[in-house]
Amino acid sequence: MKKIAIMVALVAAGLCSIWYFVSPAYAVEGLATAVVDGDRTKLEEGVDFPRVRESVKNQITAKMRSEMDYDNPLELAGAAMASKMVEVMVDEFATPDGIIAFVNKKMEDEEASGVSFNMDKFEIDRADFNHFKVRRRDAKDNTHFLFERDGINWKLVDFVVDEEPPANFAS
Repeated sequence: MKKIAIMVALVAAGLCSIWYFVSPAYAVEGLATAVVDGDRTKLEEGVDFPRVRESVKNQITAKMRSEMDYDNPLELAGAAMASKMVEVMVDEFATPDGIIAFVNKKMEDEEASGVSFNMDKFEIDRADFNHFKVRRRDAKDNTHFLFERDGINWKLVDFVVDEEPPANFAS
């Protein structure tokens, strides 16, 4: 009886280890496939669109504010209008249909130039047990996608545009 319990525990530990190392790549591949196939349902299941939209809006707004001349009243008025435009554009683009349309157009352009989508162009870095980042291997900055554990699955929760060179990714 003890041997069976030990074997069951070892098998369970082995399966958990496999899940820990394989599930991020599986999640990214599944999300990429959903986008390429135009599978709106799987895309909605794999992306927390409200969180992604809010984050992108905040990042763009912060970038605009950091470059703004607060002494110029016309620039302040322009920034207020631009902020509303950004909000509308992000709300329209950061949707399943917007992402599918963008990626399909990008893939058409890459196929025309002889470049194809390939997961080998990306690297995965575990932030902790509940999060991992995905970025292009050849990126000159630290822009990445952030995934968060959702039960035994993963969900894309953020798209971080970071112009700083990557510090925690292998080059």
